[in-house]
Amino acid sequence: MNNSLRLLIAGISLIILAVFSDQIFSNLKYGKNDVVRFQKELEKKYTYLDNSIHVLFKEGKTGPIDKFSKKGISFLVYKDDELVDYTSNSFSFPDYYDSLYFGPGLIFSCNAWYATKTYKFKKYRAVGFILIKKEYSYANKYL
Repeated sequence: MNNSLRLLIAGISLIILAVFSDQIFSNLKYGKNDVVRFQKELEKKYTYLDNSIHVLFKEGKTGPIDKFSKKGISFLVYKDDELVDYTSNSFSFPDYYDSLYFGPGLIFSCNAWYATKTYKFKKYRAVGFILIKKEYSYANKYL
């Protein structure tokens, strides 16, 4: 067989693979149900975070810290832009409030992705974090 015939066969094989790849790899994609389930879970966590911050600002207390970590939720409290309290040390954060660092949306800190939301009450600011996904650069049987 000459080289041009080999290239033709390889090209046709790649075209066929490209056409049918959607059906072959369809089980690797996230479907609509997965997205809806993720959105509902995220909304529940945002609601829980909103209620927890409201209680914090109204009553001045957070409750047991372990209940937040079990839900993948944590927050930082700043007074006059200086850190005064936190519910988790599982990620790094600045001692002073920085609106660029705590902008709305997602941030990546210490091997994990977090959704953030900032609250303001008088001289206080609270920044809530909802754990989205952990990412490790190494993997072993213990992680």
